[in-house]
Amino acid sequence: ALPISDVIYAEPNLIREIVIHNDPYLDLQWSIENKGLWNGRPKPNMDMNVKPAWEIATGTGVKIAVLDDGVELNHPDLAANMITGYDATGEGGGGVNAPGDLHGTSCAGIIAAAKNNIGIRGVAYDSKIMPIKIYSKNSWGGNTTTASIVASAFTWAKNNGADIISNSWEAPALNSPTLNNAINDCINNGRSGKGCVVLFSTGNNFSNTISYPSSLPNVIAVGASDPCDHRKTAISCDNDTSWGSNYGEGMSFIAPGAQVYT
Repeated sequence: ALPISDVIYAEPNLIREIVIHNDPYLDLQWSIENKGLWNGRPKPNMDMNVKPAWEIATGTGVKIAVLDDGVELNHPDLAANMITGYDATGEGGGGVNAPGDLHGTSCAGIIAAAKNNIGIRGVAYDSKIMPIKIYSKNSWGGNTTTASIVASAFTWAKNNGADIISNSWEAPALNSPTLNNAINDCINNGRSGKGCVVLFSTGNNFSNTISYPSSLPNVIAVGASDPCDHRKTAISCDNDTSWGSNYGEGMSFIAPGAQVYT
C-alpha cells in the first residue's frame, strides 16, 4: 500500500444516469416511429422508418418550398430552419401566414421542425423551409387564388433554389396551361437542370380518382395513411369520419396523414 502522503485524491467511481433531452412530442409522432401504442390499436413498426434514415441524412443542404397559406416565420420550433420566402398573392410579408392560417405552418413542422428540445421533430429536421404564400382569405373566410398566382410561386421557388416543392392541397379549378407550364418548368429545369422534386396531395374527398394537380404525370402524388397502416377513410382507426384520402390511377404512394403531430 502507498503511504498516505503519496495519495493525491480518492473518490468512488459511481455509475451515473445520463438524461437525454429530446423534443418532448417525438414519442407521440407515430409517423416517425410507431410503437404500437396509438389509441390502443397495436400496429408497431407501421411508420416511415425515419429513425434509421437519420443515421444517413437529416436534410442538411436541402431547401424545401412549402406552397400554402404561409408559415409562422418566428415559430420557436421552425425559426432556425426558415429561409427567405415569397408572397405570391402580392400581400407582402415574405411568405408569413395571416393570423389564424395554420395549415402551412403545420406542414412546415412535419417537414423540418428543428431538433431543439421544443415540440416535435421534423422528418428532415436539418433542411430549410422556403415559405411561399399562394392563397388568401376572402371576405367570407374562403381561400382564393388564381392559376397565375400559383404559377408565379412555382417559378419563384425554382429561381431561388428550391430542391423540393411541397403542396398539401388540391385545386381542380386551376387546371390550365399557365400552371402546368410552371410546374413542368420546375420539374425539367429546377435544381440547376436536375429538376425539382414536386409533390402534391391526392385530395381528401373519398374519391377513387386523384385530384389535379396530383394527377399530372410528372409529379409525385401522395395519399394519406392512418396510424393502423390503412388508407385514410371515414372508418379509419383515427376515428375522424370527415374525410378520406383520394386514391387510384396515378397515385405514387401513401404516407402518414392522420393524427400526425406537428
